Formats: sequence, C-alpha cells, structure tokens
Amino acid sequence: MYGLDFSILSENYKTIFAGISMTVLVSSIASVIAFVLGTFFVYFRISPNESVQKIMDFLVSCIRNMPLLILIYLFYKGLPSIGIVFSAFVCGVLALGIYTAAYISDALLSGIYAVPKEHFQASKALGLTRIQSFLYIIYPQALRHCVFILGSQFMNLIKNSSLVSFIAVADTFYVVYKGMADSYRIYEYFILAVVVYGSLTLFVLLVTNILQKNYKLPAAEVRV
Repeated sequence: MYGLDFSILSENYKTIFAGISMTVLVSSIASVIAFVLGTFFVYFRISPNESVQKIMDFLVSCIRNMPLLILIYLFYKGLPSIGIVFSAFVCGVLALGIYTAAYISDALLSGIYAVPKEHFQASKALGLTRIQSFLYIIYPQALRHCVFILGSQFMNLIKNSSLVSFIAVADTFYVVYKGMADSYRIYEYFILAVVVYGSLTLFVLLVTNILQKNYKLPAAEVRV
C-alpha cells in the first residue's frame, strides 16, 4: 500500500524552490508583456480605420485560437530556422506573453465597450487627440470595468506557464515531473504542484479583489 512520505520534498527543497522562483519569474515577465501588448492590440482594434480594425481582429483571433504549446515551439524551433535564436527561457516568456495578450485585448475591449459613448464625444469636443483620449479618458475607465476579467487572465497565465517546461525551462512543473520520474513519489509531488499553483493563483485573486474594491465604479442609480 502506498504511504505518503513528504521527506523527499524537504531533501530536494533547493531544486523545488528554484523551480517555484522560475515560475514566478516567467509569469511576472510574461504578465508585463501581455498587458502592454494587449493594450497595443486593443488600441488598434478600436481604430476609426475599418481596415486596421479587421487586420488586428484577425491577428488576435489567430493568436487566441492557436494552442499555446504550438506557439512556444514556433518560437523555440521555428525561429532558429530563419536565423533568430533565443534561449528557451526567452522563447517561453515571449510565447506566453503574446498568447495571453490576445485574451487581455478581449478583456480590455469589453471594458471599452462599457464606457459611455458620451465620454468619447466629450474627449473630442475638448480637442484631445485620439491617443490622448484613449490614454487619459477611455483606457482608465475600461480598466476599472474589467478588473475581474483581467485577474482571471493573469491566473490563467500562471497555470499556462507550466507549458514552458516542455522546452526544458526548469519551472515548477519541470521540477515536479522530474521528481516524480526520479523518485516515483507521485502523490507527494502532485500535491506540491497543486499547492504551488493554487497559492500563486490565490495571490492574484486576492490582489484582484483588493483592486476591485478600491477602484470599482459606482453603480448607476435611477432616481424618480
């Protein structure tokens, strides 16, 4: 009968800690890339030029509907064939960031649609340029409308970061899988993976709740 023995984890705590640190690093850098690139995407998705809108919508749709693992291997195996070589870490971070940016773009777009049209018109009446109107009037309100959706996407990013292990980035999943294979202590390492990823996503959820509480928009009231 199988008996749990977590001493194997304490014996390999340095390797495990290094794996967790790698997961945090990959997720953090990819989150920044996803947020910046997602903002860039959505700016052109609301362009007054219909052709620009369609091109950007098509690009986002292609990224969103592509399996993340294929995108990772496209960077890792495809780019060297045209003379562009990145480390496994950079390939994983870029692929994860670009993939998540497509979903961030959708989240931001839903927030922009929630902004009253009168605010767009008012910004034009004030003489603001399109980019000024976007950055100072529309975008801040859109963020407040989609805090929970953005939080959900960043939680998904943390879970999706486990796929970088397939190109030998020594993250949490890589350490867990190797530990299972070397020691045959499947359940101990499985529980470790659940605790680590659960803790990281819970942290993002707590931050999301704090932001939602502090920056939520007041509910619209109808007075008779």
